[in-house]
Amino acid sequence: MEMEGVAADLGRLLNSIEAIAYYVEMTLPASELNSRQYLRKVQLLVHEADGILDGFAQKYTGAGSVANSAQAGAEAIEAAREEKSA
Repeated sequence: MEMEGVAADLGRLLNSIEAIAYYVEMTLPASELNSRQYLRKVQLLVHEADGILDGFAQKYTGAGSVANSAQAGAEAIEAAREEKSA
């Protein structure tokens, strides 16, 4: 399989993981704070991984997996860090 295909497959898997984490977070009762925080962290890690994958795709295939995903992931991670320190 070509590198472009691998990057696309991994991107689809990451999107699925993020969607599942979001759905589960939204369906949890408000009292499940620890679980909600864990699922938010999963979403942030997926954004970070997608940014890495996007950089890989741009370097090796000339195209990104999702436009500006690296920037969006970095912003989401930074926002979470600021929220945690506040």
